[in-house]
Amino acid sequence: MIVTKKKLAVIVLVILGILSVMVIGAILLVKVTVQPLKLDRPKVASQAPILKSEKYSITYNSNGTFEPESLTVKVGDLITFKNNSSEGMEIAIGEHESHLSLKGFEEKEVKSQGSYIFSPRERGSFIFHNHLKPQKSGKLVIE
Repeated sequence: MIVTKKKLAVIVLVILGILSVMVIGAILLVKVTVQPLKLDRPKVASQAPILKSEKYSITYNSNGTFEPESLTVKVGDLITFKNNSSEGMEIAIGEHESHLSLKGFEEKEVKSQGSYIFSPRERGSFIFHNHLKPQKSGKLVIE
């Protein structure tokens, strides 16, 4: 049997047609028989609990003292250092020159009548002072 170009083209077209029908049939079969998996969604609280934080102030006065000299707060409370003196101050935590690290606190220059707010992230007992005039200090206890 002699295969001519015309016969070869017909054979190729028939084979391609059969393959096309098989592929389309397989796609339709999979689409019809595969069902999406139904999963129960986990129940999530609509709102996260709101933690109540208290607000406190420590004031630096013209005579170089802090009021109050001692303050006890909780982790997450807001503490405002207010500068009521006529000069600038640089609020620092820790003994003068050593300045212990307290998470959430950055040594900060506070201009006259300005303020600095921070929220402590760790517990402990700390000394605070004006780095520019460290003679007077205060105590901050974080529970």
